[in-house]
Amino acid sequence: MNDNYTLAEAVRRLESVPEPAQRELRGIMLEILFRKQRAGCSVGHVEDYAALEGAGLIVLIDDPELAMQALGRNELVSRLVSSGVSGFKKNSKLTALAEWCMESDADIAPIVSDVGVAIISPALQRVQRKLYTYLVRKYDTESCYDPDKDAFVEVPSGAAFVATVGTGGSSLKMTFPEDEITALLDLYGCNRCGNK
Repeated sequence: MNDNYTLAEAVRRLESVPEPAQRELRGIMLEILFRKQRAGCSVGHVEDYAALEGAGLIVLIDDPELAMQALGRNELVSRLVSSGVSGFKKNSKLTALAEWCMESDADIAPIVSDVGVAIISPALQRVQRKLYTYLVRKYDTESCYDPDKDAFVEVPSGAAFVATVGTGGSSLKMTFPEDEITALLDLYGCNRCGNK
């Protein structure tokens, strides 16, 4: 039995969750695939993480140490103090503070209850980079110099300028590569370049 999603199935699942959750998945994938983190973390987006897990795109993991790292030192100290935890050095580095919390018998679960920690679903293993590219093309922009405006403008990431020269003159438009990812962007009405 093959449990790996095709790209079309992965995108179908992605498009079944709200846009904020899709953006969260992009962040998780960025952290894991390109920043080589062992998981993605987000503070205050637990409902987005739940939607992504329900769609089979991520797996939530219980990793209080990573959750504390996501909070940052000042926020972690504030939460520890407001929870009545004592005995730690407030000016410790974040890693030392997280280690102290893990070694102490302090109840950390309520302190990090609004922090989602997740890994990419194993079912995405074969298509995860293509799914990430889909998300980049759908949401990201990059600066590009426009000589007609003598200014930098924001254009969809991954797009290229294509010049068309004909008897009626010439035109320049943005287009994505003609591939499976662009076809899926077209299918779901998300192609910001409008290749068709």
